[in-house]
Amino acid sequence: MRSKSLGILIFSCICTTVLGQELSLMTYNIRYATVNDGENQWDKRKAYVGKQLLFYAPDIFGIQEGLGHQVSYLDDFLVNYTYVGVGRDDGKEKGEYCAIFYHKEKFQLLGGHTFWLSETPDKVSKGWDAALERICTYAFFMDKTT
Repeated sequence: MRSKSLGILIFSCICTTVLGQELSLMTYNIRYATVNDGENQWDKRKAYVGKQLLFYAPDIFGIQEGLGHQVSYLDDFLVNYTYVGVGRDDGKEKGEYCAIFYHKEKFQLLGGHTFWLSETPDKVSKGWDAALERICTYAFFMDKTT
């Protein structure tokens, strides 16, 4: 009985190790780019932000407060990644993004959408008592390996 229990325990550990999956996720408020930031201006910190993302190498990460040119910079800098998301001011490129970047060699985008946190979520709009438009981006992925 004791050896049978030990065998089941060892088998379970092996299966967990062999079949277990690891997924690295990250969120990053990259901060809105404004010249009023002095030493924290985007042009002075963009390379550092990109290098941090390369160092941590998340499988998938979301950003907040990214303007179109910031999203484009990260998209160009992080060659193994691509993203889903739109600007909140026009549903295309204007305004801040809540973009989701993903490692394009590891994942296939199955679908995604950005919606406005308002009574009319499918069009550019302000919700309830908000001062600005608020958005949410979501995405569905398939792991290409598993």
